[in-house]
Amino acid sequence: MTAKSNKGVRLETDIEKCREESNWKKVIELSDQLKQKHNSQGPLCNFLLGEGKLEMFLEECPPLDTNIGKARAGLQDAKKCLLIAAGEQGVKVRISVLVLSSL
Repeated sequence: MTAKSNKGVRLETDIEKCREESNWKKVIELSDQLKQKHNSQGPLCNFLLGEGKLEMFLEECPPLDTNIGKARAGLQDAKKCLLIAAGEQGVKVRISVLVLSSL
């Protein structure tokens, strides 16, 4: 059990480092791994996935009037992840406050 616990902590540490470096592709990859290995971290993983997808989209398509059409379609997945994170399980771990304040 300790080995599994240490792997989860290691993944969380790596995710935090990637967030600080704005390495959103790696954040998404590591969040997927964390979600698969530690299902109890679902709300956190959904938040991180949504954040990573949102940030990657903003890097590729700056918030300009010409990108409104792209944003409507391109941000659906990020919005879905963030809304799931703010759902019932997220409320239990207080993620909803973070998500709703960022929307």
